[in-house]
Amino acid sequence: MKRIIALFLALLLVFSFAGCGKNNTSSDSSVPGQSEDFVKPENYATVLYIKINPEFNLYLDAKGNVLAIEPLNDDAKTFSDDIKIANQNFEKVINNIISKANDNGFVKTDATVEFSVVEKKNDEVKTEDILSKSTSTANKVAADLGLRISVSTKADIIVSTEDAEPNFKEDDSNNKIEDKNQDNNNQKTENDKVTDKEPENKHKHIFASATCVSPAKCVDCGITVGEALQHRFNKGMCTICGAHDENYQPKYTAISQKNGHWVARFVGDNTLFDVSATFIKSSEEFGMSVGFGDPFSKLPPDFQEDIRNENSESYVVLEGKEYYIGRGDGDTLGDVTEDNNIVTVLDLDGNKLVLRRINENTLSVTESPATFAIVGKIPVGTEFNFQ
Repeated sequence: MKRIIALFLALLLVFSFAGCGKNNTSSDSSVPGQSEDFVKPENYATVLYIKINPEFNLYLDAKGNVLAIEPLNDDAKTFSDDIKIANQNFEKVINNIISKANDNGFVKTDATVEFSVVEKKNDEVKTEDILSKSTSTANKVAADLGLRISVSTKADIIVSTEDAEPNFKEDDSNNKIEDKNQDNNNQKTENDKVTDKEPENKHKHIFASATCVSPAKCVDCGITVGEALQHRFNKGMCTICGAHDENYQPKYTAISQKNGHWVARFVGDNTLFDVSATFIKSSEEFGMSVGFGDPFSKLPPDFQEDIRNENSESYVVLEGKEYYIGRGDGDTLGDVTEDNNIVTVLDLDGNKLVLRRINENTLSVTESPATFAIVGKIPVGTEFNFQ
């Protein structure tokens, strides 16, 4: 009998140890990707999540200073120790994260940088302002590094209630009582009670990235936050959006030193104009010549086929239509001047054609008279290319 009791106690002891082991393994698990030894800082106001491929949580105080940085995946852990946060606001830390991620090869072509405010403990913190500044910072550092990225923002906020106080309301006697227990003669209807219990659905703003000319804008309601990024021009082109700087004056070879022809083709009144101009006044060819192209539909069918087979310079296809250049003319110009990449050409009757240098070998018509030389009306926007 004593042996049976001893055996029973031994088995009970074994199961007790097994049960203890099971209880230990079922303790609260950490968020996937978090370091088990990470401790949240005290008195943080909000948590900003950033994802490139490396993922981080930034714990911010009410002023936007970073109290702690939490790497959430293995990619983030490879360089999280290199990111300085002491006395740094979240914009500087975002700059540092993207730069370090790029140095470590995590920023791919057309990468997306994602920002979310995932927790908020202080009602005075403006979520939209944080997301707008995050977007602006990401776009600026990408422009500085020559990266092409897109930015998405989202406010999946978890409002922390661990420090919240009960909701009180004062009655006529200045005594505080809880709203939910208030009982007086003016009782609410059942419909009112149901309405009070059901929280009003709040719109969650999803902001499209700020551009050079407009701030971040909610894709649903159109509300804007922050400011536009502003253009960052380099040699006449914005490094963020590619816009051209109208005030940029690049240096090109003077028209008078380019020995060749400026050629343009355009269609007017159902006629193709094939224009060739020489703007060097000292040249014997100083002037303009033009070939006039008629639509193929005006030619006999057998003649059309012969022209196609010959593949001569008289056969021209422009904007999907066929033309035959069977006639032409030429004329001398009156004068040509150039000032700050603006070229002004006069014909013999004093009519003025104004062109702007687009690049070394392209001129674009900006002003055109009703008739010019033997060409007639040259449409504004027509481009002359140097050959």
